[in-house]
Amino acid sequence: MSKLMYQAFGLTISSDILFPELCSVSVPVREPDVSIEFGNLQTVWADHAAPNAHFVADAHYVLFKIASTALFRIQDGEKIVISPFKGADEGAIRLFILGSCLGVILLQRKLFPLHGSAVAIHGKAYAFIGESGAGKSTLASELIKMGYPLLSDDVTALTFSEQSLPVVIPSYPQQKLWKETLHALGEESTQYVPLYDRQTKFSVPVRDCFESHSIELAGIFELRKTEQGAVRMLLPNKIDQFQLLIKHTFRNFFIPDMGLIQWHFEMVAQIVKCFDLYSIERPCQGAFSAHLIAMQILDQIKHTQKLTVI
Repeated sequence: MSKLMYQAFGLTISSDILFPELCSVSVPVREPDVSIEFGNLQTVWADHAAPNAHFVADAHYVLFKIASTALFRIQDGEKIVISPFKGADEGAIRLFILGSCLGVILLQRKLFPLHGSAVAIHGKAYAFIGESGAGKSTLASELIKMGYPLLSDDVTALTFSEQSLPVVIPSYPQQKLWKETLHALGEESTQYVPLYDRQTKFSVPVRDCFESHSIELAGIFELRKTEQGAVRMLLPNKIDQFQLLIKHTFRNFFIPDMGLIQWHFEMVAQIVKCFDLYSIERPCQGAFSAHLIAMQILDQIKHTQKLTVI
């Protein structure tokens, strides 16, 4: 079977699996950066994993297990091997490849992965980070409706320019949105495909509003749900900004075993020097607040850009 070819995070990917979420590459201009293939990892897992362990990692590979789905091995930033369990849902396998597996690939290649979405606003990239369910994708979707193109959903990859400025590398033109979010945005979930069987989260293509070129990152906003009844934007001190970036690095629990603690520290310090990171508190109950948050962010960006010009 001939390999399928895709592009994501600036990487050319050859795959044994069909990925409708990714941008296909018809004629690769070079050898693929990453290969995705099937293999048998049962013996490797039995030999290396401790009882009740969920993952094993070192400087060269990460091996992890998702019950009822598959074993996954990510090697040297170049190869993803999948060993599916019997009856595994193909959509679930794709979900973990596009999430955790590619997140590890980024770490192995020393491309900084934020747990968040990013959009392009007035020629610069802005990222929205936070815990799962904080509203990152929802906020990005609201900004997309306002005409600002998506750069990345859920995992935002950063590299650094020759001027040591952080740059967002586009991922692929898809969002993952809950059924309730789609309804709040005026969309019907019936027109989209669930991420996998019995899921109420959907794959939402955004090919018509996707920025495919790398753009300098000019700001980061953390989203946080609270019991307060109003939306508030706060400016944490630099130490707290540093801790927030540590906390919201995608799959940061792999970092110690991968030997990347020092690298991680240096990258976070470099980002914090470039601009301020704001925290936005939003009520966990009540009216849909994505539009209000989007407007506050646009006002803050406008204010910051004026100060920069002055």
